[in-house]
Amino acid sequence: MFPSRAAALAHYAVKPPLSSLRADVLAHYIEDGFFDQPDGTVRLRCDPGAEAATFSMAPHAAVWDHLDEVACLTTFACGGGASDFGIKAATALAARVPRGRVDEHATLGHLGPLQDPDEVALAVAAAFP
Repeated sequence: MFPSRAAALAHYAVKPPLSSLRADVLAHYIEDGFFDQPDGTVRLRCDPGAEAATFSMAPHAAVWDHLDEVACLTTFACGGGASDFGIKAATALAARVPRGRVDEHATLGHLGPLQDPDEVALAVAAAFP
């Protein structure tokens, strides 16, 4: 909870990982991702418990057992650097899909689409020749 959207913006603008977002994207996140409380403060729209459950359950989803059944060309995009969602993970996933490929964006991190939406949009368009 923050006393205002301006306070939330000031906080996230210097706190990783959201500090890596392009400034206009971060501003939109603050504008649309928070709602006003009756006392004038603002808080995240997403329930923290629901968000935590999403992240804790993702590794256990049965979908991972069916990657070899994906028949279409599939691009696994990732940012650069060493992270759980980096080149190693993308390469491992792509190897499990018959027509899987990897598209690494070395200058981007886990929040790549929010760091450079233009670069990511071009990459998505290029994946559909």
